[in-house]
Amino acid sequence: MTTTTVSLEEQTTLLLQNLQQSTGQAAVSAHTQSEAEYKTQWLAQLGASDAPASGLSPAMRALNAALQGGAIADCLSQVFIAGYQGAIRHVLPATPAAQWFSLLVSEDQQDPAANPPTRLQVDGPGATVNGTKSWVASSATVDGLVVSAKRDDNSTQWFWCSAQEPAVTLSHRPAPSFLPDLSQGFARFDNLQIPQEQWLEAEPFSHFMHAESLYVGVALVGYLWRHWQQQDDLAQALLSKREPGRSFATAVAAGLADAVVLAQQPNGTMPLGLLHSWQLRIAALLDQFETQWLGSGEQALNTDFARSAWAQRWWRDHRLTFMYAPLIRSHFAKATLTHLHPPG
Repeated sequence: MTTTTVSLEEQTTLLLQNLQQSTGQAAVSAHTQSEAEYKTQWLAQLGASDAPASGLSPAMRALNAALQGGAIADCLSQVFIAGYQGAIRHVLPATPAAQWFSLLVSEDQQDPAANPPTRLQVDGPGATVNGTKSWVASSATVDGLVVSAKRDDNSTQWFWCSAQEPAVTLSHRPAPSFLPDLSQGFARFDNLQIPQEQWLEAEPFSHFMHAESLYVGVALVGYLWRHWQQQDDLAQALLSKREPGRSFATAVAAGLADAVVLAQQPNGTMPLGLLHSWQLRIAALLDQFETQWLGSGEQALNTDFARSAWAQRWWRDHRLTFMYAPLIRSHFAKATLTHLHPPG
């Protein structure tokens, strides 16, 4: 199936339609579904749209994965997973459908003798990999691994492999202190054979940090939208307190339009000025959410909701919202929010 060229407005509308469909099927609950349950629900929600041959552009496929994943998430750990998987689809558009991948970069700097760095030795038409990685996202449910390794000349070679390879051993942290609902682990490679067709070019991974910032933000938009939509009384109160034309829904639509622009920059790059403005827009939504929905002061819309188990999980993990844009949430100026889409 060929990719069809559509306008920015049409792409934003498609994302909003998919968001509405996702949130209409996902009820807010005090129960946190397991990572495995979340994966099953998310992949079923995406369906054929997650396939490289879906007809969606690579950018739209990645945005849709992050947005819908955020919309059905029960906690910020799952929001992170959704954004992380979107970012991987951004830098690797050929990522297989219905699979989760993890990017393995970090290595043990404290005890390299016990946990040696990952080395790749070219051996005829392929290579042999040995060593360890110190952090694997979704280690209990991941399907594939994208790994950086040092060659004999100390250059970096990227490759991918199945997480189920016999030469790959994944172990799991028993109780992560941050994002505890996300399985997090270690990887060890013992004479893993990697054919050249599984080697990857290094250049796309230079954009991963910015892609992760964008797509985790998109997943957060889905998450916040779901709770806004499913709290009808809160939504009406919220809209009545805002200036005309500056509703939460309007801000979400503008934010998604910004995300489409960023995701479709040539060669996967993202101009820092545009990315900064996007981060400011998300910071505005988060500040409003925490003040009006989770606060206890005069602007709080529902103190029962602010005391709920869901709110407690939010405060436990909300450090995630600060990770991808240092200082922006604490030092943001509303005047800069008009950089991409001035209010009409």
